Amino acid sequence: LLNFQETKKTVPIRCSDVSTLEDALTEGATFKLLNLPREFTSIDPRDDTIFLARTGESGLGYVLRSEMEAGRLYTGLEKGDHEHRLIEVYRAGRTGMEEGGASALYLAIGMLHWYESAQSQQVRRAPILLLPLDLQRKTVHAGYRVGLADAEARVNMTLLEMLRQDFGITISGVDPLPEDQRGLDVPFVLRSFREAVKDQPRWDVVEEKSKNPMKASKA
Repeated sequence: LLNFQETKKTVPIRCSDVSTLEDALTEGATFKLLNLPREFTSIDPRDDTIFLARTGESGLGYVLRSEMEAGRLYTGLEKGDHEHRLIEVYRAGRTGMEEGGASALYLAIGMLHWYESAQSQQVRRAPILLLPLDLQRKTVHAGYRVGLADAEARVNMTLLEMLRQDFGITISGVDPLPEDQRGLDVPFVLRSFREAVKDQPRWDVVEEKSKNPMKASKA
């Protein structure tokens, strides 16, 4: 919760707009999880620059947004690693439900990049919003679908407490989480964190929207 590390039980999700994804999940949408085809990331940089200038959106961002509207999300993993990690995450989720009766899987939206001191060279990454997920697999060949679990989204309270105690930073208006017309007010939450840490050298709130080269949100 304070220093996220990617492991075989984490899956990076490629997403052009995390707020839209959260809205769709809140409204009950489910998404098929697929590994990102190589052709999606092989767009000619010159063509992408022209597309960006004309539309304000990268070519990959446009493709991912269109695919999300069609009910498909993509991981930033090669096919073999994609399958292996999803199996691990699926098993961990089932174990959590059986042993604790609640979702053990979360989609992390937004990362705070922070440092323990002015002298530290080690950047740490703390998730800001945590959405409980339900990962389903009806058959081996059908693959995996992900949706929102029957539990409340939450802000990273461990992070809030660490900021208060260690740095004297208080972030108001995020507990309880604010809502907009469709779900959580994700832009407000991320903006609140960004405003609160603006005077901390090198700190940043990263939405990790997809772009070329590859950048991933975490789930």
